[in-house]
Amino acid sequence: MIRVLYLIEVLRHGAALSNPEAWKHAATATASVQGLLSALVGLAVWAGWTVAIEPEDLMLLSSAIVAVVSFLLAYLNVATSPEIGLPEHTLEVLEEPSAAPRDAGSLASPDDPR
Repeated sequence: MIRVLYLIEVLRHGAALSNPEAWKHAATATASVQGLLSALVGLAVWAGWTVAIEPEDLMLLSSAIVAVVSFLLAYLNVATSPEIGLPEHTLEVLEEPSAAPRDAGSLASPDDPR
């Protein structure tokens, strides 16, 4: 559980992962491999190669992989840049509204000293 909190903590504005250059290189490599695999699968289908998976299942699997990789890339983009990130979470204490002054034409209660 603590590790998950660290993963969220690094998304704060001004925080960054240690050695951000290595993480950015990994993110770039991941995006490149994802693009290359997508292109290779497209070329294989175009060339007439078939797969023992139904097209709907293949689309579902590839969509899930793209979603996971895209989430990872977005996370790494924020986590490796101290210039961007989530704002510091602060709780604002709401003050009770002060009694607004009544205008002269308002009805006053019998206990009102005015």
